[in-house]
Amino acid sequence: MELRNRRMQRQGKRERRSPGGKAGEGGPMRKEIPLKVTLIMIPVAAAMVVFGLLRGEAAAILSKAITICMECIGLG
Repeated sequence: MELRNRRMQRQGKRERRSPGGKAGEGGPMRKEIPLKVTLIMIPVAAAMVVFGLLRGEAAAILSKAITICMECIGLG
């Protein structure tokens, strides 16, 4: 880390620090999500999207969105 700081000083660059303190951290409330959880959640999310599409949920959501937009501009 010290070598990197010296190199950056020679090049006139400053190391970016987040509000959390250490460089590369997301902040005081940020927690790292384990890789296992990520690898499990991606296929689960994809399966839920496919399940919703097969049930016709996309058409239902689109019709509700159209109704809300029409009400907002005063046509519904």
